[in-house]
Amino acid sequence: MLHVKDVTLAYGDEVVLEKINLSIEEGKCLVILGPSGCGKTTLLHLMAGLKQPSQGFIEYQGKRVVEPIQEISMIFQGYGLFPWKTVRENLILPYKIRKEKVNEGELAGVVEELRLKKHLNKYPSQLSGGQKQRVAIGRAMLNNARIILMDEPFSALDMEIKKDLQARLKALFENRNITVVMVTHSMEEALAWGDWIAVFRKNGVTFDKIVENPYKDKIEKKEEFMQMIS
Repeated sequence: MLHVKDVTLAYGDEVVLEKINLSIEEGKCLVILGPSGCGKTTLLHLMAGLKQPSQGFIEYQGKRVVEPIQEISMIFQGYGLFPWKTVRENLILPYKIRKEKVNEGELAGVVEELRLKKHLNKYPSQLSGGQKQRVAIGRAMLNNARIILMDEPFSALDMEIKKDLQARLKALFENRNITVVMVTHSMEEALAWGDWIAVFRKNGVTFDKIVENPYKDKIEKKEEFMQMIS
């Protein structure tokens, strides 16, 4: 579905990513695991078409990704909501960009799935972190995204909200057959989400290994997984 082929990104003599190769299957979740500053977010920007590689290329459904496309949506760490717009106004932005009439039935379905009905007239400053994340996800869904790229999506949430939101979103993505690429430095999140896990080397730039996750949803297997990737 999405293929990263021999992708290198350099700024002058500084190499940020080097010969990255990945293939992401439809309906699956790829987790990119690594410490801060190793190039994880930069790789997401390339997948989203927000940056272009110095060498290599990215393909979606057989076509080169040379600019942002509707079916690939990125959820930023800061959620990317417009603070001067209400929740409803943030959610319907995809319709406005496409210059389409708002599909109220589709909007109502997403609002119901994400439990946002009572927040529609609020502004982002009036929302919790988990609520903001749900709005960002809802906007991506209304953009007809088939791939959602998430950059440290749960890092700012407390444990209880994180567990509830993760469970809800995983079920939602699976029901809609949405493909997910998630960046994290959390081993627990990687184990809970990833069908495949790509592990950056400690110094970044490229991957140490890409492994199928035999412990999905089995956070108690953290130690076994750490031994497997060490």
